[in-house]
Amino acid sequence: NVRVDNEVQILLQNYQSSFDIHQTGYVPSNQLAGGLTLLCDGRKSHKLAFSFQLFSGDGMSPLKSEDLFYFLRSFLIVLFSCCAQSLELTADQVSAWVTDTAKMCCRDVMHHTSRKECVDFGDFGEWYNGGGYETAPWLELLDLGKWALSPEIPGPAPSNTAPPPENLDEGMEPINFHLLTHDNHPGHFVSISAHQVARLKRLLTVSNLSQMETKMVCQHIMSCADASGRISKVAFDGSMRSLIQGDMLSVDVKDSLSEFLTAIFFSFVRGPALSVPAEEFACGFSVLCGGKKSDKLECAFDLFDRDHDGKLMLREITLYLRSFVTIFLCVSNTSNHSGGIPFDIVDGASSWATKKIFDDLSLPSGVLSFDEFANWYTQGGYGCMPWLELLDLRKWVLA
Repeated sequence: NVRVDNEVQILLQNYQSSFDIHQTGYVPSNQLAGGLTLLCDGRKSHKLAFSFQLFSGDGMSPLKSEDLFYFLRSFLIVLFSCCAQSLELTADQVSAWVTDTAKMCCRDVMHHTSRKECVDFGDFGEWYNGGGYETAPWLELLDLGKWALSPEIPGPAPSNTAPPPENLDEGMEPINFHLLTHDNHPGHFVSISAHQVARLKRLLTVSNLSQMETKMVCQHIMSCADASGRISKVAFDGSMRSLIQGDMLSVDVKDSLSEFLTAIFFSFVRGPALSVPAEEFACGFSVLCGGKKSDKLECAFDLFDRDHDGKLMLREITLYLRSFVTIFLCVSNTSNHSGGIPFDIVDGASSWATKKIFDDLSLPSGVLSFDEFANWYTQGGYGCMPWLELLDLRKWVLA
């Protein structure tokens, strides 16, 4: 539609000109890209983390006060561009409002971290969660689900020129199971559609992940952890590039694989820090590798056994099981439109399963060995958590 295309072009030009404060015809790319994330799909925390990296130079360094100001201002510029009220103001008035608001928020952040000259993303998250949301409530609008749209605004019409979707579902069966979270609760129904199974098969096959040895992949991922035992998004991306031979993949496949791996990574991100706990992430990632269920379970168990005594405490077993639940919900259609997963269900299922194991075995020591876990599972525990059978890709993805 030519009219719609022209309107979109004008809209994008208006956004670009809003960042051209000094009317030079050029705008800083990181400010424009950071601000425009507001219009994209995704969770607020992911947008903030991505934009923060744009202003940090190497993607990892903390921000100085000036960079933090531009980071905050980039969102405000796009927000004001979306406000009808700004049409009643002059360009100088809008610029003054945006600048004053960004400076006020910047001062508040720096005051919160008064012992530092720079702010990392963790500091920013602590500021926001500790009351910064009252100083900058407009940051909540990074979540497009919180925007109130007029019922008169129609949704996007389907394109008549779009190519028909590739039939990846042929020969695939959906995977359905109940995720139990309480003794007297029927559980949450989880469904991994035939299309999602087919997509997973395609990505794991072309990347060769489904043929890679679980222990090797887990060790590779663990080697990317920092001194605190966490893996950053930058480190994870680098590990995947060295693990998967991308030179042999088409651009479309690379894009799909990158999108999939990014979703896997962010499903383990909790809180403002753009990093994941190494053991838990490697444990969950083992689902995507080759090998038998028993081998994956044992390999993942060993990841949490830091003192090498062959036993895990209740808390460690909860994280162990939580990692698998996280992966399955990530690839299922229980994921919401923003790419997030229901952490309350993940936590409830893993906590209930752990309690069930320890109660059934009446473990006075409060620790569990792998052999005890394996015996419990074989002798009936599989009925409580049938989803562990999905660790063997040959039973569903590669069937």
